[in-house]
Amino acid sequence: MNKALDEVKDIGSYYVMDNGNMLYTVINMTKGDEITREQKDVNEKILKSLRGLEEKVPLKSAAAAMSGGGGSPVRINISGESFDELQTIADGFIEELKTIEGIVAAENSIERTSVEQVVQLNESEIEKAGLSQPQIKQFIEQAFLQMPVGELKINEENVPLKVKWDEEMTQE
Repeated sequence: MNKALDEVKDIGSYYVMDNGNMLYTVINMTKGDEITREQKDVNEKILKSLRGLEEKVPLKSAAAAMSGGGGSPVRINISGESFDELQTIADGFIEELKTIEGIVAAENSIERTSVEQVVQLNESEIEKAGLSQPQIKQFIEQAFLQMPVGELKINEENVPLKVKWDEEMTQE
């Protein structure tokens, strides 16, 4: 970050502050006779330099706190059956978004997804065993404890935390 800011003309000094998962910088512009270009141009160069770091460091976005207009994040859900197909669609969509002027960051969350499997029960076998569907449902719920025990906030999204057994349970 220091190197990127050092290369921008008309920055008198700057201070970088670490706030956990976010960095802030206070930038003082040059004054008086030292000014070589308009503040708007300097601000654009600063943002361009910082956004250029996205390729090199885990930077999500760079924005000016005082710019007023700032954008809001937009989430688009793409659904389907095949992870490979979804990844291809998401990658293509992101590339299209990046061509639109004014969009400064686009990403997908497919790496944070998991496979969902559906278990279909054989009703006639359940009845032969002398069990009912509510009993099976209760056994399954107890075995997997699918009751959320809390929530975790990831990228502005609440993700339920669930507990599961570490070993297989058998009933004798």
